[in-house]
Amino acid sequence: MKNHNCYGFCLRCENGAQASAQPLIYLATAYTPLSSEAFRAQAEEAASVAALLREQGYEVFCPAAHDFMLAEHAAAPWRTARTVQQSVLRHADALAVLNAESVFENLEVIRAVHIASALGIPVTLTT
Repeated sequence: MKNHNCYGFCLRCENGAQASAQPLIYLATAYTPLSSEAFRAQAEEAASVAALLREQGYEVFCPAAHDFMLAEHAAAPWRTARTVQQSVLRHADALAVLNAESVFENLEVIRAVHIASALGIPVTLTT
């Protein structure tokens, strides 16, 4: 497996093949549903970055934005299942970590970085 740059990201490629026309970026960020205002702000920032990435031709999976919308309509606190996150990450062309407050102390972000590194998926810090 080798990597190449596309749209400013280093993307994973299998057997020298180019990345798909719309590379999949897993956008990870620290977020917590403990305070609805803080959760909303974190989700909105993540969704804004995800939208910018989509405008640049990427497909984006962002648990923070996804979970916030579901939490708004769920009777109980919502968080994307770890197995879903891992499955999507395994198919991602790159992991982008949103440089936000306490991101490097967040266990979900740390876990995503470890999984990506183990799978040879490039990791990029983005703002």
